[in-house]
Amino acid sequence: MISTAGVNKDNDILQDIIHFFEDPIDAVVEAFDVNVKIDLQNVGGHFEFNVKAAASGSFSVPIYTTQTPAGMAISEDISFGLILYIDLVFSFTAGLDLDAGFEFSFPDGAFITVDPITGHIVDSAL
Repeated sequence: MISTAGVNKDNDILQDIIHFFEDPIDAVVEAFDVNVKIDLQNVGGHFEFNVKAAASGSFSVPIYTTQTPAGMAISEDISFGLILYIDLVFSFTAGLDLDAGFEFSFPDGAFITVDPITGHIVDSAL
């Protein structure tokens, strides 16, 4: 489940055109307080790997991806949408010959809260 507390609009920052052109990303972050909470309860998986590599590298396995963009219209002229994804990333620094497997699940109440504009994790309970 994905939820947000909504959008808080600060009209003063939208009127500050000079600030916007000096640092447009910072102006948007200040103008809109938009955090997205991702509920990880009942998310889990079973993985089995057979990996052979002659040199260093990395690969990722998608764990969670939204099927459609989550978004909203803030005004007539401004709207946003985002697609969320969580990947399990494996990196290795030498050749690899691996046969392995594992299962995982997140505990009850597990979540992460993300600022979709900056990409930073704001809060979590894992």
